[in-house]
Amino acid sequence: MSGSVSYNPSPSTMPPQAIPPPPPGLNYIAAIRPVLTIIIIATIFVGVFITLLATLFLLSTRDLRRQPIFVLNVLILFLGVALCSLTSWLDINAILRPLDANNAQLPASALVSIAPIVVESVLFVRIFAVYPWSKISTRMKLLAYGFPVALRTARAINIVFGLIEAAGIYRNNQGLGISVAQRAWHTNLTKVECFLQLVDNTYMSVLFLWKLRQATKLSDNIRIRSSSSYTKRVRTLTWIVSSNFVIPDFLSLIQLIGLFLPQTTNVEVYIVGIFFTNPCIEIISVLFATVWAASNHWRADSDAPPPSFSISLGSRSTECSSFPDRRHSRIVRSPTVTPNGVNIPLESSPAMDSGKMRFEQSYGV
Repeated sequence: MSGSVSYNPSPSTMPPQAIPPPPPGLNYIAAIRPVLTIIIIATIFVGVFITLLATLFLLSTRDLRRQPIFVLNVLILFLGVALCSLTSWLDINAILRPLDANNAQLPASALVSIAPIVVESVLFVRIFAVYPWSKISTRMKLLAYGFPVALRTARAINIVFGLIEAAGIYRNNQGLGISVAQRAWHTNLTKVECFLQLVDNTYMSVLFLWKLRQATKLSDNIRIRSSSSYTKRVRTLTWIVSSNFVIPDFLSLIQLIGLFLPQTTNVEVYIVGIFFTNPCIEIISVLFATVWAASNHWRADSDAPPPSFSISLGSRSTECSSFPDRRHSRIVRSPTVTPNGVNIPLESSPAMDSGKMRFEQSYGV
């Protein structure tokens, strides 16, 4: 009827997949809002990554730049810059030209999907240092290496199938901008990837924390004679684990929960932010872990006392130092006399020192 009033629902009250394309030259506020949020987040992270990259080179030595962990940190920082730059360029085009097909949507989705696995592979290098292949049992090899590798393989296969499905969505719905991306986010394969990522990070956290618990028990039986205490270094490593694994675990859990919520515009804004923020936070966490471990190692080397030994002269114990420096003089309170008459302090027995050395070499402190 000509006199009837037609009802056009507001895009903000409609589900993302029901939003019609805007007229040429215009765009919806509901479509601009999540895109603008991502642009702001990406701009902030680009500044952070470039600053960290410059700081990494300025404060590192020539020998440190040759270490594999340094090269991996540089690569993931460049990955973060590329991820943020491509996402910003894609979102700006989505605001200015919402009806134009953009062939960069699929590469951007692939980069966002692959980035977590690449970043978490750097953390997997730390597991190799904590659980040396030649010094653990077959059962421990399966637990420390077999299950994580199987998880990463399953995640990689799932991501490949997810990108194939996303390619079909982008190809059949060109020019619909953010609504097409939201359809790709809510596929079952995306939910499977979020679940596998959560399981992967949690399992790696358990492996690392369990090893640290063993090291903490070892440190309780060792009294370190330098100003940099062994227990303090173990606690520093605990904070490293918290930043590397636990924080991304919380983000992955929130991301997984958001995928099962009703598809309203406000929910989609948070999902977009978490999808993009999670790999960026992981990049920063991995970099901080290396910086903390390197600084702790430098303090341990600079505070280490000169080598010394103890000898037994009758009923008295005399300790000799290879450097005449009173700062490192020590009093042997509880000597242990061996059958050969050599006096060894309890606080620096060879077994304890060798155990401490093995732990420090494994953890990089």
